Amino acid sequence: LYAGICNNVVITYCIFGYNKAMKAGGLYSFDIGKLSLMASYLYTNKAAQTGGAVLCENPHTSKQSKFLFFKSQFSNNEAGLEAAEFMLKMVKYVYVGDIQVADQVQKIISYSAIVIESQNMHVHNLKIVAFPQQTLIIDIYISIASIRSLMFSCQSFTYLHEKSAELNSESMLHISYQCKSCDSGQYLLYSGPWLVTKNVSRTFINRPPYRCRTCAIHGSCKSGKISSLPNYFGYVRKEQVLFLQCPAGYCCQTSPCSNYDSCNTGREGLLCSRCKSNYALLLRSNSCI
Repeated sequence: LYAGICNNVVITYCIFGYNKAMKAGGLYSFDIGKLSLMASYLYTNKAAQTGGAVLCENPHTSKQSKFLFFKSQFSNNEAGLEAAEFMLKMVKYVYVGDIQVADQVQKIISYSAIVIESQNMHVHNLKIVAFPQQTLIIDIYISIASIRSLMFSCQSFTYLHEKSAELNSESMLHISYQCKSCDSGQYLLYSGPWLVTKNVSRTFINRPPYRCRTCAIHGSCKSGKISSLPNYFGYVRKEQVLFLQCPAGYCCQTSPCSNYDSCNTGREGLLCSRCKSNYALLLRSNSCI
């Protein structure tokens, strides 16, 4: 679908599937005053260049363009260069609310899944569902940053990881959010890395290496998250979690522990070796009360 040079376009309850184009496989918006996409499903669309499902461009930077995106789902869309799911380019105002991106094809996406270039943006509840051995990448470029309640949710099976921030800057910002999931019995130490960089070039994106690792002895790995077994304490060495046995009663005593370095009530520090502030060691005991 092509929508161009209009003041107000509303698309609701639509399905875009199995479309192909040089750019913008499903929906191409060009020089529109206001575009609203609501309650729609875009799947298995393909663009040879950018914007697998949606490409929205505003060539006239002085024009007060708005893009409103509500309660829609993207799945299995592809692009040859970047923005496999959607790309919003040089839009004055962007609102993205209750959007889910899920790619059920097990593959590694080495380019951006979503690219947003905007001067004023509000993002709420953008859910990224990653499947085993898959990486989804979100890139946001803001020339005049005015962002409120920016939140991404990264779900690795049943493990939900959320990041939120309030950012204000007068310079170019590049916000990158990466979501990756692991197979059963594996963990990702840094789930959903959140990167904010000023004055970056679109031609170079520095992404740290993130990889799924096999669960360590005395650890429990479920849904991409690692936690300790009772009475063991985990520490990070060369981006891997290793475990040491704790003195009796020092570390987490119940299974499952909440994290790889969980302590017993009132304790903290390496091997949970000391009592927290306002706690004291009980006489003839290892308990902190």
